[in-house]
Amino acid sequence: MKVTDRRYKKTETEILNSLVSLLAEKDFSSIQIGDLTQMADINRSTFYLHYRSLDDVLGALEDEFVTGLSGLSSLHGSFCFSGEFCNSLVDWVFDHRKLAKSVLGPFTVRFKEKLDNVVLISFKVNLPAAGKHFSDDTGIRLISLIDAFFSILRLWSIDNFHYEKTKIVFLLTDLSQNPIYNDFIKR
Repeated sequence: MKVTDRRYKKTETEILNSLVSLLAEKDFSSIQIGDLTQMADINRSTFYLHYRSLDDVLGALEDEFVTGLSGLSSLHGSFCFSGEFCNSLVDWVFDHRKLAKSVLGPFTVRFKEKLDNVVLISFKVNLPAAGKHFSDDTGIRLISLIDAFFSILRLWSIDNFHYEKTKIVFLLTDLSQNPIYNDFIKR
């Protein structure tokens, strides 16, 4: 079957949606392929036509989230961390809260690297090669700001988006105005 086949895409979407639903109920580590195939109403062999493991499905959800963030970056010209950008980010996360909760909850190292890369590329800062270091402290500060932003968004998602969006926007905007981050935010 080709990837462009409508039935293939429908099954793929059902697998992704089923993992999102399962992640709303329990931790990723307690989900088994049988749980997913039962919820998606597919056979185990069908699952393996699409993915090698549950981790691959989670990776696809992470990619979907990062693609959405990349769209925000394009809309604003970069990850500028302005109040307007923070508002758009919070709106996007809230509008995609099921997806956000499913990837921000497990928050894998792989996902952190994807987030770091999409933001660093926006600022035209490259991650150093394995075993190498940043040539100055700009990359380190930017990574720490990314970590802080997504820690706030992760806690918000874990708390089932209880806090008002305006409060989260305020926290993110206030954080981005910390003097330690000023040199690259003004770029």
